Amino acid sequence: MSGAANHNDARSLPAGANAAAPLLEIRDLRVSFSLEDGRRLTAVDGINLSVSPGEAIGIAGESGSGKSTAASAIMGLLPPNGRIDSGSIRYRGLDLVAEGAPLRRTRWREIAVVFQGSLVALNPVIKVRDQVAEAIELRLGEPANAAREKAKRLLADVGIPDKRLEAYPHQLSGGQRQRAMLAVALSCSPAVLIGDEPTTALDVIVQAQILELLDRMRHEYGLGLILITHDLAVIADMCDRVAIMYGGRIVESGSVREVFTNPRHPYTQALLGAAPDARAGRRTIKVLEGQPPDLASLPPGCHFAPRCPLADARCTEEDPPTVSYEDRVTLACHRYEPNGGALPAPVAAPYPVLELGKR
Repeated sequence: MSGAANHNDARSLPAGANAAAPLLEIRDLRVSFSLEDGRRLTAVDGINLSVSPGEAIGIAGESGSGKSTAASAIMGLLPPNGRIDSGSIRYRGLDLVAEGAPLRRTRWREIAVVFQGSLVALNPVIKVRDQVAEAIELRLGEPANAAREKAKRLLADVGIPDKRLEAYPHQLSGGQRQRAMLAVALSCSPAVLIGDEPTTALDVIVQAQILELLDRMRHEYGLGLILITHDLAVIADMCDRVAIMYGGRIVESGSVREVFTNPRHPYTQALLGAAPDARAGRRTIKVLEGQPPDLASLPPGCHFAPRCPLADARCTEEDPPTVSYEDRVTLACHRYEPNGGALPAPVAAPYPVLELGKR
């Protein structure tokens, strides 16, 4: 690839960064929003997450689980009524929350995001090459001619031919716009790339092309990839680790193989029970009944308890602690005791689940 060859050559770290520290590390992150009636809605409730160079982690869960809010907090893109209440977001040891505005440039150079709405995210009155070049000029300080040449190479890397360089966003197909968005994201040679539902509203063939492109970019650029999606099969195919979110919390996390082969949390089991997959053959699909919780008025206890077929009185009264087992799996469920950190056997699901981890 033309752009990948020198991506990590002599990469300079921001002042105060530590090359030995995790690439991106999130600890006990809490994010809330103020409502018009004076209440606060907690959208992200104490999550822990990390990603290493070349690693892909998938974040899955229903709409309203806090996935995209977590991404917005990482990028410093919370709306005016949103705030980070506590916790840390560290890039190479630098706390992006504590440092605030002085690290805004670092955040956008080192961490990039591809959103789902390319037609909205791209400027409709600027040609695609100029949009990529503008990002290079503003964030890297490169001269205009050099920025335009680099933009041309990046767009070629993501599959935009020369004849489309002078096109406006509305003149491109949905898949081409997503490719252009990826070129903008890669323009500053980031170390971390966040894909927030990057294939929503694309047809299945274009979805596969964009996901294949993301995976190729991850390997060739050595990126740490955070992929936010509803599609568990995509995570199974692309990611090394997975975090399952519900009601603002991570209820289960671990390697894709472990979590998707031996799902332990009832919500993970429910997601896999409802997952359609043409490659799985004939099987019963179990629809998860009920609705995700109202984050502005959460009941006590486990957030999943009102929908959980295994819930008992303890589940409706006490928050389950998040326990790490053998540094392989984390669980937040009363059905699993700490057990000295030994990884417990899964509680049997009351319906068939799709064992994606066996692929």
